Formats: sequence, structure tokens, C-alpha cells
Amino acid sequence: MRILIALLAYLVSFNVSAAQWVYKDVLDQERVIRIETNPDNMAVDGKMSAAKYCSADSEYICIRADDFSFHFPKEINSTMRSWSVDGCSYSVSSHHSASYFGVEHEVYVITQDIPNGTIYYLYSKEGGLLAIGGKGSDASTMYLLDSKCGYGAPAVCK
Repeated sequence: MRILIALLAYLVSFNVSAAQWVYKDVLDQERVIRIETNPDNMAVDGKMSAAKYCSADSEYICIRADDFSFHFPKEINSTMRSWSVDGCSYSVSSHHSASYFGVEHEVYVITQDIPNGTIYYLYSKEGGLLAIGGKGSDASTMYLLDSKCGYGAPAVCK
């Protein structure tokens, strides 16, 4: 009977879909942004907070957590220049083809002005969120994706 219960628990565990994306600071690998589902959390440099994601039928790929929020249109294209969601404004500062770690991407550099400076996102339809950067009055930082496919990448990205 114990074997049957253990086997059922093992099989049920595969029905739970969990995902995690890790972005590491390029200058200090101990500084990490971690986005995870099931449970829905986001951690920035060790500070964990609950996260909320846009639903599958939303027009955005998004995440909302304490002190952090981003929204990218699922149908982003080269004619889009800016959009606003939930009091946050975003603009495309650059759209170009580039190769990152040997993989060609059509990338969008998206900026979000915040009270202390600017947040930069590097996003591609093929690879999702590739990098998160920030520039303030006294410092700047860049977090790069630690795997091939970032948050918001299509299911075919592996």
C-alpha cells in the first residue's frame, strides 16, 4: 500500500507545471533576479515577493511583484513605439537583429522610466526576456539570462 501511495504521489508531481528563469548580474554572479511559477514568486538579490502574471488570454506578457512590474505586448512589432499599463509607461528605444551567445534574435530594447532612473529590458519573440538592466543617478547594473529561453519565450523555445 505504501508503494502505491508513493507511486501516485510521484505521478501526480508531474502534473504540476513549474518554471524558473534566472538572470545574473554580469559583474557579480551572486546578485540574481529569479522569476518562478508554481509557486508564483520573484526574487531580486535575495528579496522574495509574491508575483502575479498576466492570464493566457491577456494581450501582454507580464509580471507584477513588489517594486517590479513589466508588461510586453504579445504582438509586439517594429511599428510599436510605446504603451502604458497599470501606471507604468514603456517605450521601444531600439529594434534590431543581434546574436547573443551564438543565437540570432530580433530584439527589442524596451525602456521604463522610474523615479530613480531607467530600467532596460532586452526582449525577443524567439527567446523571451533576455536581460534586465537598470541605470540610476549613481549606479547601473545588467542581469543576463542564465539559460537559452527567458520568461515569456514561446513554448517551442527549448
